[in-house]
Amino acid sequence: MTADIQDADHVARYCPRRKLEDDGTPAPGAFELRDDDGGCLSVNWLECFGGKTVADNIPHARKELRRHYETKKSGRLAVLKVGVAKRAVKETLKVDISVRSDPRDEYRSHACVGWYAANNSDVATTLSEMVGECDMYSAV
Repeated sequence: MTADIQDADHVARYCPRRKLEDDGTPAPGAFELRDDDGGCLSVNWLECFGGKTVADNIPHARKELRRHYETKKSGRLAVLKVGVAKRAVKETLKVDISVRSDPRDEYRSHACVGWYAANNSDVATTLSEMVGECDMYSAV
């Protein structure tokens, strides 16, 4: 069952090396919805793990991701604060996005950022610009 994630919470997006800028932050393509995504950009909801900080929850997200995807040493996790991301997109582009938990079987942290137009490069660019070097974590 899906539910809105609170604005104070965080989500992490796995970014393979090919979707990272030279400085290690995500390129806009890391946040771009494709036509076949069903309106959902897959992310991991960090607070579902119960740690007190983002750093406490990252190891759990890594472990869960490895069970479902092939993560590589060169990949990174880009962390966004939900409310900040939603407000930035709304203020900059006048577009509403939602961030919802979407657990799948044994993938309890799975969540979706979405319900904006596929291939919307403006939303992808806005989200990527919100992630600084301090918001990036190793994926392994």
